[in-house]
Amino acid sequence: MTVAVQNSYLSPQTNTLKESSNERSTPTFFGVKGRINRLRFFIYNLGFSLLSSIVAIPIFMMAGVFIATSNSESAMGANLILMVILYGLFTIGGLAYFMTTCIRRCHDLGKTGWLTLLIFVPILNLFFYLYMLFAKGEDDTNQWCNAPIPCPTWHQLIAGIFIGLFLLAFVGGIVGSILN
Repeated sequence: MTVAVQNSYLSPQTNTLKESSNERSTPTFFGVKGRINRLRFFIYNLGFSLLSSIVAIPIFMMAGVFIATSNSESAMGANLILMVILYGLFTIGGLAYFMTTCIRRCHDLGKTGWLTLLIFVPILNLFFYLYMLFAKGEDDTNQWCNAPIPCPTWHQLIAGIFIGLFLLAFVGGIVGSILN
């Protein structure tokens, strides 16, 4: 059984997508079009978090060196302002990337990308992120795109290693607090 889905972005002659299509779409790393499943969403955000940590550490180290070696307060202030601007630009870029992954994840869930604005609402953003992380996406084509291709094995391996390390750290913290 095929059900026609209206798509306002297609011409009137081809204004329907077949919902039972076996075609799969290949997700892009950047952009708001398409869909990503929950494992790819987790891996993309984990990778970006690691990358942002790798970038932030040298920025803060340079800020410390510039402040420590400044001869005057005005030079120290200028160096500090430069570091704040650099980190601010990186943060804005990171927020834009995070929003694009959230939009594509919303599309996979069959929801509008405008729900991504919930990440700016305190407390609700935590529940929204957990929903996007754990909710199963739609299996077939929806109004935004065909279903994404399955994740490669290395995505599953990285997620398993990260979850294992997280649980090990959690249990180690509990055991350490009990023994102390």
